[in-house]
Amino acid sequence: GSWEKNGEWILDPITHTYDNLVDTLLANGYVEDETLFQFCYDWRNSNQTTAGVLAQKIETIKTLCQCGYVDLIAHSMGGLLAEHYIESEGYNNDVDQLILVAVPQAGAPKAYKAWEGGKIDFGNPTESAFLQTKFRIEALRNGHSSIFDYIRNQPIVSIQELLPVYG
Repeated sequence: GSWEKNGEWILDPITHTYDNLVDTLLANGYVEDETLFQFCYDWRNSNQTTAGVLAQKIETIKTLCQCGYVDLIAHSMGGLLAEHYIESEGYNNDVDQLILVAVPQAGAPKAYKAWEGGKIDFGNPTESAFLQTKFRIEALRNGHSSIFDYIRNQPIVSIQELLPVYG
C-alpha cells in the first residue's frame, strides 16, 4: 500500500485505501507519531529485506514511546513481511498484537498475471488501467522495454513472493 511520491514513500496516495482506518484511529485518541506510526516501504523489495526495515522501525518506535512492545495492523503484503519479521532470527519478541487484514497466505493469483505476463490486474478495471500505465512508465524510466521485462529483470522480487502456493 505504499507508493513513492516526490521522493518519499507514503501510505497509498493513489487509491487512499487506508485513509478511513487512519482517520478512525486518530478520532479514537491515537496521536500521529506518538501512539500511531505508519510504516511505508518499497513494496518492490523482498519481504525478507523489508522485514529488516520493519525491525528498525519498531526499535525507533519503542525508543520514542518508551515501550517494550508494539501492536501491528498489517494489510496484504504488509502481513507477509510482518510474519517474516516475527519468524526471523532478528525478532526481539516486541510485537504484542498482530492484526492481519486480507493477507495472501497462500499467494495472490493476480501476481501470476504480473509475473508471467506483465499484466497488472487489481480487479477494478479503472484502477488496473491506471496502475498498468504507472507500471509502464516505471518500466521505461528504469530502462525496461515492457512491464514484463521490468518485473522479471529489475527484478521485483515481491511479486514473485506473492505467487500462489498450493499443496
